[in-house]
Amino acid sequence: MNKLRSLVFVSLPTLWQGGGTTYRFLFACISVIWLLGFLVGVFAPITILSDNWVLQAYVSAMAFVTNPRGLMGTKSLYPEVSALYHAIAIWSLPLWTLFIWKWMNSQLGPNKTDMIFKVHLSIGNRLTLFLLLPLWIFLAYVGFRANHGGNTRLVAFGPSRMQLAVFGMGFHMAVATCVNLACFSLKRLLSFKKTEDKK
Repeated sequence: MNKLRSLVFVSLPTLWQGGGTTYRFLFACISVIWLLGFLVGVFAPITILSDNWVLQAYVSAMAFVTNPRGLMGTKSLYPEVSALYHAIAIWSLPLWTLFIWKWMNSQLGPNKTDMIFKVHLSIGNRLTLFLLLPLWIFLAYVGFRANHGGNTRLVAFGPSRMQLAVFGMGFHMAVATCVNLACFSLKRLLSFKKTEDKK
């Protein structure tokens, strides 16, 4: 809980103030996508794709990313709204990935105690990162392949349009986090010689 408070009330505000225009630009773009998704989630007619062939064509074109297994909307009371929402929110994924990647790299330092952010990693740290690497890759893969637009353990996306509108982008942020954890862990594992030389 203390680490979460530190992230929300210390790290992110500091990033906003001292991180330069890149972070602000990314956050602004993410906010615009969130707003578009919110409007779709709350106000779009439940037959929006059936009534609009342009949006139907767009959702179909994005299906290779948002619906590769044909599961999208199968567990939602509003399958067309859910499909359009994720076809919009998916654009936040690369933005979240870049945002989180830059933040994780900014956290590296000699005074860090968290395993992933310490400058010098022990053999035990490296073994742990190595063992966790397949988990992050698996979770990212499942996130891409298994999204059905329905409920999760935390949020009722299926029956609640408001929860989809407000929290739906959290799904893409979670996938971006897993991608970053995998890439960042790999980066730390491959930086063995560099960190050892600094000792």
